[in-house]
Amino acid sequence: MELLRRSFWFASLEDPSAFRLLEVVGEDRLMVESDYPHGDSTWPDTQALLRSETEGVISPADIRKVCHENAAALFRHPLPPADWLAASVVGSAS
Repeated sequence: MELLRRSFWFASLEDPSAFRLLEVVGEDRLMVESDYPHGDSTWPDTQALLRSETEGVISPADIRKVCHENAAALFRHPLPPADWLAASVVGSAS
């Protein structure tokens, strides 16, 4: 399991089982993808889909990790601006 967590990153696209396997792959190694701008992407319904797949399954802290923190770490990209993060509502229907 250590080799898996050290060597691989995973992306979830319409795969609710990925969120149920966080204890296997590690919450620091999973990212959400929407496959935008491809025609078979989850956009513009990505947020509603993600909410339905994660609600009651993973914590708000882990939702933040899979939605932006893990990708920022992997790609060495800055996090979203602080005002965007402050305005976000994790785990809420709004």
